[in-house]
Amino acid sequence: MKVTCKPTLCVAKQSIQIAQTRPVGFGFTSSTYLCRSGHWLEDSTPDLDKLRLRDSDSGMPATTRAMRRTSRNLQASHAASSRPAMASSSRARSSRQAAERSRAAVSASTRQGADDDDSDDGGGDGDDDEEDSSDEEVDRRPGILQTVAVFHPEHLTPDEIISNGNARTSGHELIHRLADVLSQLVRTDDDLRILQQAIPVAGQLWSAQLVSNMDRRFYAIENGLRQNINNLREGQDVVRTIGLLRDLFKALDGIRARYFGRLSNVNRGTLVSQVVRMLLWMFETNRDLYANTARPASAGAAIHGEQRLLSCFLSAQSQPQVIFGVINRFDGHYQHEALRLRQLFQTVDRHFNTGLEGDPENVHRQNLWQLRLQLARLADSQY
Repeated sequence: MKVTCKPTLCVAKQSIQIAQTRPVGFGFTSSTYLCRSGHWLEDSTPDLDKLRLRDSDSGMPATTRAMRRTSRNLQASHAASSRPAMASSSRARSSRQAAERSRAAVSASTRQGADDDDSDDGGGDGDDDEEDSSDEEVDRRPGILQTVAVFHPEHLTPDEIISNGNARTSGHELIHRLADVLSQLVRTDDDLRILQQAIPVAGQLWSAQLVSNMDRRFYAIENGLRQNINNLREGQDVVRTIGLLRDLFKALDGIRARYFGRLSNVNRGTLVSQVVRMLLWMFETNRDLYANTARPASAGAAIHGEQRLLSCFLSAQSQPQVIFGVINRFDGHYQHEALRLRQLFQTVDRHFNTGLEGDPENVHRQNLWQLRLQLARLADSQY
């Protein structure tokens, strides 16, 4: 057999892979080979030389038998050459179909996996959302504000900070920004517990700071009125002063209702003393605070007590019953203030008997009478 391969010689025929065999003429076949070097070559071999004549005694001419055998061989060769091509084509189609099925399966698996992931994520997110929503449903902000309230620069109580959430003072915005920062860290009840362990609500440090804040707040009110008397453009006038005092009394009452039982004896005593001290400050004198100033007297100054502290407190506009109620609710805690409470009663009794200065029509006499009775009862109950 003569084999030619260019540009390199191929190896022996046993190492050549037959790709296709086809008839090219009578008694010849042409086979195309792929050598290992990757080049195609062609081999033409007389098929008649490969035939072995048999049945020579059958009487049939050798050439006729050879021709038939050659025809059968050609058919067999053609069939043989067709089968690899068909097999190869079938395998190719099968491979393509298998690949398509594989890709379809992968795609379906991917889609299913994505759906599963989405469902898992959705379920997980749902669980997380439920957990988050459950965390969000538990509003820990009041607990945070309760802890940091004692650092409020305007000395508000926790209840005031929470109830006045929309206030726009600089101190209020500062404490709420602090609460916002802490809210990013305090996400669970355990986190809040850790924060409140560091600064225990109604603990010694927290309580002392809260009580001290109430004292600073009263001093700021006193100082504001003093500034206004000296300069009308500063501080606050008498009416505003009574309004601030009423708010402070309500703040003290809130502390009594919410924290009083958890405060130390020292802190409880300090709060009660502040109640008595504020009453004494209002009742000490009822003189005209603006007598020697350029403040013009308004038409209703006498009725509303706009220039006299006690008269302003007793006016209906100032709602004195609010403070009367706070004084009553501290009953039972005035033992250490019994002497000053008796002094307060005597001052009110004097005003009632001599007539309230600046109140010629006695428009405040009814409220003064009610306060006198209340203080008399409280003073007597301490002995």
